[in-house]
Amino acid sequence: MKGKKGPTASWFYEDYLGRREGLYVAGTDEVGRGAWSFDLTCACCVFDPKVELPFPLRDSKKYNEEERERLVEVFTRDYIEKGLLHVTYSRIDAPTIEKGNLNDLNRQAFCAGFEALQKVARFDKVIIDGDMNCDGLPWTGMTLVRGDEKSITVATASIFAKVHRDRQMHELHKQHPQYDFASHMGYGTEKHKEAILKYGPIPGVHRSNFLQNLRKEGLLK
Repeated sequence: MKGKKGPTASWFYEDYLGRREGLYVAGTDEVGRGAWSFDLTCACCVFDPKVELPFPLRDSKKYNEEERERLVEVFTRDYIEKGLLHVTYSRIDAPTIEKGNLNDLNRQAFCAGFEALQKVARFDKVIIDGDMNCDGLPWTGMTLVRGDEKSITVATASIFAKVHRDRQMHELHKQHPQYDFASHMGYGTEKHKEAILKYGPIPGVHRSNFLQNLRKEGLLK
């Protein structure tokens, strides 16, 4: 993972929220928001405030699939198994996304992830990736635009969320190999478009509201 470009995440925002004073700061990020198919997946995580990473960390998009898997392996062995990191997941499935407001569902996913995290770990503050309206949330903290590039905790969440969803997409690929989910992970690539036009959308997997442009073009009924 040497030679990676782009900003390196730090503990700056966690420290601002009290990490150096012993507070536990949780972070969250999602993946799959703009995909044409499958779940929106959210990961929430919290490090022990005494943790200092011995390697630089960037957001999940700066790594390839093999590198992300390796990072999850390292985090699991060196931190999760030692009780220094806790990670939980939540998901919003495609049928729910079809019927709901994406911003509201994003908020719902973050809340569900933090609620799951509360059951297994302590945290005192939160950092939420993006600029979501946090009014009414039961946790104090901050939202952070491009938080996966700036906060180590959010970057860690982004990596776990991406690996978790990608693994599920590989399983989906085994069930429906003609759509080649393993290559595009459900996003709107030309190859994915061609498969949908040839085989049709999969009920419960493809998000019909994300395929409206294909219908407007007369390519899909």
